[in-house]
Amino acid sequence: MNQNFVRTAMLPPELPPVSQRGVVKWMRENLFSSILNGVLTVLAVLVIYLIVSSVAPWLWHSVWNAGSEAECRAIVEAKFGPGATGACWAVIHERWNQFMFGLYPNDLYWRPTLAAVLLLVALAPVLFLSLPRQLLWVTILFPAIAFYLLWGGTVWAPVAAMLGFVVMGFAYRLLLPLVGVTVAGSLGFVASCLWWLFLSGYVSDALASVLPLALRPVDKQVEQVAPPVAKHGHQQEKAFASETAAGRFRCWCWPVPLAIVSAAHRAGITNMVDARDCNGTLHLDSVV
Repeated sequence: MNQNFVRTAMLPPELPPVSQRGVVKWMRENLFSSILNGVLTVLAVLVIYLIVSSVAPWLWHSVWNAGSEAECRAIVEAKFGPGATGACWAVIHERWNQFMFGLYPNDLYWRPTLAAVLLLVALAPVLFLSLPRQLLWVTILFPAIAFYLLWGGTVWAPVAAMLGFVVMGFAYRLLLPLVGVTVAGSLGFVASCLWWLFLSGYVSDALASVLPLALRPVDKQVEQVAPPVAKHGHQQEKAFASETAAGRFRCWCWPVPLAIVSAAHRAGITNMVDARDCNGTLHLDSVV
């Protein structure tokens, strides 16, 4: 008797074996794919266990409020028994503002905070080309603004410093038709250096005498923040504060002109690509 069977519905798919899916498969392929990898995985787990088992209790016994190291240890032993050890974070709690702002005066914290916010705004149009190009003005002016906010004093000092770049550009544009790009750029740089060395100070003082706009200078406030224990030590503290502020200013401001050059380079490449016609020919007269 001939019996034929024709399936009218497909069987539902089944899951693969446990060894061929999920975490087990990932561990077999990445952690235990060979004998050497298996041994290294076991050793790494042992090292992680030893580190965690020794550090975790120390972190769990942390103390955030104490007047001294001895008091911190006493609090740990009182809570967790004799011989217990724990991290003493009281110094971080006590000195948090100093870690963030150095010896900057407490009532002027808004100035470095605003400078940090403006740094993000200055970097935004360089990192994200979709933003309005008008934000590049913030990028260009940020070094002068940050200097003025961090150190204070007359507003005309950073203005006179920025005018040096205006002198450089004016000399370059004036000399370019006469002597070419290289010589005009070099002479423009020399003109800006002469401005900064011999004229910017007089211009700043003259403008300050006519329109005295200034923020409270910060260097003079260090004596109030760090009372002198000894003359030599106090001078070291002042130098430390000045160098800390200067270092932070350099770290903040130096990436900005580099970022501007990078953005200009990328924009130039884009313009060169746009200047090609359908045949791939580059028209130099259309490259800006």
